Amino acid sequence: MTFIGILLIALAALTLVLLQLLRILLAQHEKAFGDAVQDLDHRLACVQKDLASLSTLIEDLEYSPGERRDRRHRRLFERAAELTLPRIRRLAPDEWLYLICRSHFYPSEQGHTERFTYRHGTVDESQPSPQGLVVRGYRRDTVDEEWQPFTFLADDKGASTSSCEGTIRELR
Repeated sequence: MTFIGILLIALAALTLVLLQLLRILLAQHEKAFGDAVQDLDHRLACVQKDLASLSTLIEDLEYSPGERRDRRHRRLFERAAELTLPRIRRLAPDEWLYLICRSHFYPSEQGHTERFTYRHGTVDESQPSPQGLVVRGYRRDTVDEEWQPFTFLADDKGASTSSCEGTIRELR
């Protein structure tokens, strides 16, 4: 074997040792780098959310106070979860939910939104209809009010008012 051959073998061995050391160093710092990247991703998501909120506030300045309230309620309704029959069936009697209802009364194009607390009663399985089953319970708009009887319709896709003029969703 020539001198150059021995040098090439030694260089290859040294390269393998250096690669192994590099692999060990990367493994040790991988967790720290991963945590730092995850933290930066979280901060970026927070900044994007803040920018979206600021954008919405700036857009709202173009509207009257009543229109701003309507837009805020519509956004709240759109973020609310569908209130489905399987969800309602899991409720215990007297369990409370915070609900939001958006109704449209023809010919008005603007919807009416209301938020209230619902106290669960029963699901009437004896009278199925194309709109769903009748759900009975109680509602109140403020803590100071007395509970009032309340019925609505629910199926596997969602819930609606008894008159089918509005959609009911759950605020979480």
